[in-house]
Amino acid sequence: MQNHPFSTVANKLPQGLDLIYRFNPEGKFTYVNENARAVFNLSVDEILGKSYLEFVREDYQEKVIAFYQEQLRLKQKSTYFEFPFIAEGKETWIGQTIELLCEKDKVVEMLGVARPITELRKTRRQLRESDEHLLALLMHLDAAILIEDAEGKIRYVNQNFSDYFRLEASPKELEGAVCAEVGASIVHLFKNPEAFIQGIGERLQERTIKRSERILMADERVMERDYIPMFIDEEYQGHLWVYRDVTMRYLTEQALIESEKKYREVIQNINLGLMEVNNEETILWANESFLRATGYNLKEIQGKNAREVFLEVEDTKALEPILDDTQTERNQGKSSVYELPIRNRFGEQIWMMISGAPIKDISGEVIGSLGIHHNITPLKELQNQLEYRIKLQSILLQLGKDLIFLKPENERSVINHTLGKLGSFVNADRVYIFDYHLEKLQTSNTFEWCAEGISPEIDNLQEVPLEAIPDWYETHLAGKAMVYDNVSDLAKGHPVREILEPQGIQSIITVPIFGNEKLQGFIGFDAVRSLKKWNDDETELLEFMAQMLAGHYIKKEFENQLSASEFRMRTILENALDAVITINDEGLVEQWNKQAEEIFGYTEAEVQGKLLSTLIIPEKFAAAHEQGMHHYLETGEGPVLNQRIELVGHDKAGKHFPIELSIVPFLMNGKHYFSSFLRDITARKQAEEDMNLALEQQKELARMKSRLISMASHEFRTPLTTIKANAEMLELWTQKIPENHQAKALKYLERLNRETNRLSNIMTDILVLGRLESGKIKISRKSIDLVGFVQDIRDRHFASQADGRDLNIKLIGGPKLVKIDPELMEHIIQNLVGNAFKYSEGAPNPELHLQYQDAVVRLSVKDYGIGIPEEDQNKIFNSFFRADNTRGIQGSGMGLSVVKQMADMQNLNLRFFSQENEGSEFVIDIPLDL
Repeated sequence: MQNHPFSTVANKLPQGLDLIYRFNPEGKFTYVNENARAVFNLSVDEILGKSYLEFVREDYQEKVIAFYQEQLRLKQKSTYFEFPFIAEGKETWIGQTIELLCEKDKVVEMLGVARPITELRKTRRQLRESDEHLLALLMHLDAAILIEDAEGKIRYVNQNFSDYFRLEASPKELEGAVCAEVGASIVHLFKNPEAFIQGIGERLQERTIKRSERILMADERVMERDYIPMFIDEEYQGHLWVYRDVTMRYLTEQALIESEKKYREVIQNINLGLMEVNNEETILWANESFLRATGYNLKEIQGKNAREVFLEVEDTKALEPILDDTQTERNQGKSSVYELPIRNRFGEQIWMMISGAPIKDISGEVIGSLGIHHNITPLKELQNQLEYRIKLQSILLQLGKDLIFLKPENERSVINHTLGKLGSFVNADRVYIFDYHLEKLQTSNTFEWCAEGISPEIDNLQEVPLEAIPDWYETHLAGKAMVYDNVSDLAKGHPVREILEPQGIQSIITVPIFGNEKLQGFIGFDAVRSLKKWNDDETELLEFMAQMLAGHYIKKEFENQLSASEFRMRTILENALDAVITINDEGLVEQWNKQAEEIFGYTEAEVQGKLLSTLIIPEKFAAAHEQGMHHYLETGEGPVLNQRIELVGHDKAGKHFPIELSIVPFLMNGKHYFSSFLRDITARKQAEEDMNLALEQQKELARMKSRLISMASHEFRTPLTTIKANAEMLELWTQKIPENHQAKALKYLERLNRETNRLSNIMTDILVLGRLESGKIKISRKSIDLVGFVQDIRDRHFASQADGRDLNIKLIGGPKLVKIDPELMEHIIQNLVGNAFKYSEGAPNPELHLQYQDAVVRLSVKDYGIGIPEEDQNKIFNSFFRADNTRGIQGSGMGLSVVKQMADMQNLNLRFFSQENEGSEFVIDIPLDL
């Protein structure tokens, strides 16, 4: 294969991990480096001449075509584009830089430098999904959330915050705002703005957790506020503000207070629950209201001790201090109001608000007491629910904070502490986390918390086979919680019961943990000391913890991937063949890799923190460099950014030399940076001059070759025509010679005609080859019926073979019209079929298959002859080349070269498959949309 005039450029490009290739304006590959060839998984000759569209995912092909056409139309020197690349059925995303290679202001080739970015895209997407998942959890909490960083700027705020404080700005618009300024804009909403501002200042100064501060709003709403400072390694990172609208709870509490007040005012006039006891707490009397509330009749309780009737043994022990204190107050003649849970006739608990007053005799001695009982069970239940929800919400927020800011080295201690909080809150005996190892079909206990007196089981629950708990695993895989309120209700021999009973577990609930769309493990509660019916709140708490753990595991996985990616990037930069230099918005050097040291002679220590313009930029260009950077910082415009340009640089010794430079601006932490990629192109410039000279010489040789072929063909045809005409005259004269000599004379004449025809065919091929190489053959496409076209060629050229064989034609699929050049296509088919007969003497009939597919018609010619040796296959399309095993078989070695060039002219994909002594198959794909 001849070297392309631009091959020297490509060979001198830095290879590294990049895929480097070139293609012509028609999209045909003309060069690929080893990295690209390995990705294609094809030989270089199999790639060259193919269209790049064959390796672009179908739904992206139009975008890629439009991208290249736009670059050619605008003659953009360099562009960048990302798209999905297909090789061997495998999809890989690549980031590609394309440069135009021009000659005399005409684009002759396009140079591509690409790098696989599939994992980078995946990591970006997964990190974004993880962040969105965590933010969604905060966004949907029933509270206003504001996270403020250590510099006093808003890091995150949810929609509830904007709604609560009537902010016109959206949460997204508030991010990055100064928190104090936002606070100043809403201070008028508070009933006491000065107290609000003072409270904020005290919290920020103390930096200690402060919960449930009650704040009154100007519009009569009531808020509760939590302040939670955030520390990482004892370093202050900011804080979390949580505002809850507790207006309804406040009104409920006020209503309860008013109810109590009203109760005391009207007790004299309203028949509430009344019960009279003596000093020994023996029941003397109770009114109907009290009896209805407790379910007793008077005879059942009269004369009995009040504690024994209305309190269970365990209640008495717990409430004894309260009861003794109130009894002492009664004996001292004092009244009191207190809340007391009692049991009715059916053993159900009723909360009573009791107003107890002493009863005195005429002498003033206390002889007993009268208790006025108000049933507050509904209010108590509401209060308990509110307290439970507040505590639950506080725990959820704390869990979110703990896991969001969790550092890897603190993972075990933080998670164990968190499990302890959960277990204590729901009164569970064990809380644990299991990981699923699906590749091993096992599960293992990784974290466990046990209540006091409960033995741990973590060491006994390692590498548990999934086949031992199929129901358990399948339930989790379906995304459902596995709940058993009473393990003993399971049938004996049940796999779950067989595992749980030896651990003493009476009730259990487990919730699956999903991360990255796969089952990671599960978290669960055990009840060992007694049966427990798991409620919705406990299930919700487990599910929330499972979501937080999933987010933590995803974040942990992404951080590991990011660390590995950063390490790889640092390694790549240090070993890059380009000089990589990064400066800040002041023009000071912050990064200087080894190749920069090699090219410019400065060590990294010498340039760190110094102006780049004083190091490598010639003095006459320094002012333009500074002006361009300042212009970009002011306007965001930079004509030399994000493209390759050629400049002159100088090294430490003062030597000036040409460099190729590309500058990429980026923003990090609110600050502008510029990364420059530079290479010394002294050798390339010299190579370009040499190459241009060689190109002119090659063009002149091509013109001389074309003229020689044309002249030789015409000069040979004249004597050949004369020889053929004289041979025909001699054939007529043989009729005049004696009959005994006629047969011998005709034999010689037939041999003369055959060799003359052969030489004429060779000269025709030489002439066609010359016309192809000089570009004198023009394509004239017409719509034809390929089936009839092939059958006609067989009938005209291959119907009567000397050995009696025939060409077998096979049709697959429904025929469609194809648009091709009939003359060129007939030459291709005639050559391929002729070779199939010529190189398969004594073998079965050659075959021609036409397979109609959706986008192409696949034409294949197959024989069962001598085949092509493996070592000759990469040269089979070279002009005048013949394989070693063709000796003794006539041929010029030009046929397949002509076929290849004619196929390429029509954008037809020609390839072959062959094995020595087993035959060959040549395949052509003809697009249906040409």
